[in-house]
Amino acid sequence: MSVQHTKVHLLILLFILDEVAGYSYNRPSLSSDSQWNPNGTTIVNETMIGTSLFDLFIDENNTIYISNEQKQQIVIFVEGNVSWMRNISMNLKNSSSLFVTNEEKIYVDTFYSSNVSVVSQIEVNSSWRVSSILRMNFCEQCFDIFVSENQTLFCSLSEQHQIISKSLLNRWNHLKIVAGTGSEGSTSTTLRNPRGIFLDENNSTLFVADCGNNRIQKFRF
Repeated sequence: MSVQHTKVHLLILLFILDEVAGYSYNRPSLSSDSQWNPNGTTIVNETMIGTSLFDLFIDENNTIYISNEQKQQIVIFVEGNVSWMRNISMNLKNSSSLFVTNEEKIYVDTFYSSNVSVVSQIEVNSSWRVSSILRMNFCEQCFDIFVSENQTLFCSLSEQHQIISKSLLNRWNHLKIVAGTGSEGSTSTTLRNPRGIFLDENNSTLFVADCGNNRIQKFRF
């Protein structure tokens, strides 16, 4: 399964969940018999965002965040005015994921572009100040990132066949293994090259795109 397909599958999963106020990401409320319009509308193109795209994030205000390796930027489009955009210039090499919180903090994969941390935090309201996250300087890429309402960062370690978590409130907290055993497998407790992740906080359920096994795994709290 390709990276693009993994992201699409997890976005569809996100869209079909009920809309809940308070979350930073867009959660449209769709009926059970809804269907996607086969005719798509282009809102941004290659000229505006380049060609090397790895991930995008749509917040509750329909602001679009796109990581772009070609232009070494995170590009931000505001709803209703895609001709006007902001950008954050930073070294983004093979960055695979980003997540934006209600506090307008951007968490982005910087495994290949930082000597300090595999995930970096960007404070949008502080002149794009970039800081590292302590205790996340291990030798694995966070293929996907999710930040919960209680400020816990979830990270998909594809090569380690695991999902881990790290508290953002207590900087010195250790990493915790959330799903997977560290060994690849196809049982209910093992994963094989997991990619996209999504946490349904209403039901305390973690969904994982278990790419190596061609399945979506659901883990209860």
